[in-house]
Formats: sequence, C-alpha cells, structure tokens
Amino acid sequence: MRPQEAAASWPLTVVAGGLGAVGRMLRRELGDRLSDVVNIDPRQGVDTADITRPGPLEREQLKRAATVILAVPEPVAVEALAALTPMLRADALLVETLSVKSRFADALTRLNPPFEVIGINPMFGPSLRMPGRAVAVIPYSAGERARTLTALLSEQGAHIAEMSPSAHDQATVALQALPHLVMLAYTRTVQRLGIDFDEVLQVAPPPAGALLALTARIASGNPHVYSEIQAANPYAASGRASLADELAHLSETCTDPVALQAVLEEVGAGFEGPCESLLDAADHIVSRPIAGDLSDLG
Repeated sequence: MRPQEAAASWPLTVVAGGLGAVGRMLRRELGDRLSDVVNIDPRQGVDTADITRPGPLEREQLKRAATVILAVPEPVAVEALAALTPMLRADALLVETLSVKSRFADALTRLNPPFEVIGINPMFGPSLRMPGRAVAVIPYSAGERARTLTALLSEQGAHIAEMSPSAHDQATVALQALPHLVMLAYTRTVQRLGIDFDEVLQVAPPPAGALLALTARIASGNPHVYSEIQAANPYAASGRASLADELAHLSETCTDPVALQAVLEEVGAGFEGPCESLLDAADHIVSRPIAGDLSDLG
C-alpha cells in the first residue's frame, strides 16, 4: 500500500490519552501518515475530555472517527470499551495499546462490538524510535483497517509479531514483569550492602553497569505502568513465585562448582538455537566501557 493510499483511508483518528507518553510516541511515529488526528485527554484542561464519559464534542468526534486509539491505562481502556461499543461506526477500527491484554480481551468477548479491534504493544520505551524494534499485534477482530494500520507500523520500520492475548501476556511476564523485578532487586541489594555506591559505579564491569543503567531508566519511568504490568497480568504472580524459587535454589547451589556447572549447562542448552546471535549481542554490550560513562554521571 502506498503512503498516500494509507493516509487517505484515515479520515479522522481520535487518540484517547494523546498527551501521554504512548500517545505522543504514536503521533510522532505515525502522525504524518494519518490525515486528521484529534486528542481526547483530560490533560488538555477540558472537563469533558474523558474517553469513559465523553461530552458532546467528543461523542461527535468518536461517531465520525475511522480509528480510535486507546493510549490509556488498562482500567480506563476496559471501562471505555463499554462506552465506545454502541457509539463507533461499524466500519471503524479500535486500537488498544495496553501492556496486558487478558482483561480487555475478556471485555471484548462480553460486549462483542461490531467494529474492528486490534491490540498493539510497542516492546520499547516511548522515548525510542520505532525502526528495527518489535511491536506485538493482537488481531482480536482484524479487517482491512487493521491490516492498513499494521502496514503503517511495518513501513515505519517496526518488526510485527502477531500473537493471541494469552500468548502476549505470557510472553510479557518473561520479557517485562520479571526483568523489571530482577533489576530493581539487584540494585536495591547493592544500595544496601553498606559500600560507597559512587565507587561501585566507577568500577562496575559491563554486566553490572548495564543492570544499574537499565534500573536507573526504570526508576525514572512511570510507576503506574510498571505496576500495571505486574498487577493486571494474570500470569505474573506465578512468574514471580517461580523467580523467588529459582533464586532460593541458586543461593544454595552457587557455591558448589559441580552444581553450578550443571546449572550453566542447563541454561546453555536452552539457548542452543539463538545462542550465536545472543553472544554477538553480549559482545556488543561488553565491548563498550560503561564505567567511564557512569562515572561522568557522578
């Protein structure tokens, strides 16, 4: 599909939460490909600009919209779905951008709206650009408009990975919920060891420096997003329990070279397929002297 054709198929796009980080990112990445974009966001200072209780102006915009993007927290998106189901055009497209899909999927099953619905989850922070990065796509009820939007994402350089809501939420436990906890736990432990944290930063080898840098990025992020990733995902609690069990097991075995070798071999066997590309990525990470960069921050 040529860019002019893609843009022509979007006479009006409404972005709920358009002033938030995800809304701004999507407008930045796709804004010049969408013909007419308006925000519904209480941060505009308009009392009625609430996607769950739209006022007269917002209702008129929503009824005309070819596409509505929900760049809002999960509870808001689920509540908004009930308000939008009788309001949107039958040939419209609803796009949710949630980090957790299961409860929204359940609400869709109950309400069975007549319009197209897809979910997307950019698997990167909103401050980053899209080219070369993964975007998970959940085709709840996808038709021509959904395929056009997916094509727009792909044309912007995104790697599209289609999956079911449950597969998405299981994957994000491994890819988001658990890594966030590991990094926070590691950094909190280091901060409580009673050593000079600035000195630690100055001599940190690449793996430790990378963990500390990534934790600093998390600490500067939106706590509501990180909490939602843990609380709303139905698979996260069992993932956290498994992580706690594995840490307890490793604490018992890590001082025994034979037992640790068995652990390393088991982990290595799981990497058999993508091992070479992961080792190349690791070489890229450790080849950069992180310590100097971190000491500059002090």
